[in-house]
Amino acid sequence: MFFQATQIHRRSKLMAVIDLADVEAIEEFPLSSCELPESTYAALQRTARVASTATALRFILDGNDFKRTYDWTYGLTSSLGVKRV
Repeated sequence: MFFQATQIHRRSKLMAVIDLADVEAIEEFPLSSCELPESTYAALQRTARVASTATALRFILDGNDFKRTYDWTYGLTSSLGVKRV
């Protein structure tokens, strides 16, 4: 189900961008009301706290065998000491 851009409300709803009016409505929406993390690093930290077993990184080591992946979870990434630079 799609909602008009003027009905944006958090991440729980999808919307279609059809024309310039939709883009302008998106750009008028205050991002400060979305509770976004201050950085990519903060987003990774927050996800590690709430979903430590979720896949954080997925590597495909051989394009001919793309179904075989090497996955890191958010918990593993945190335990390895991935740090902010």
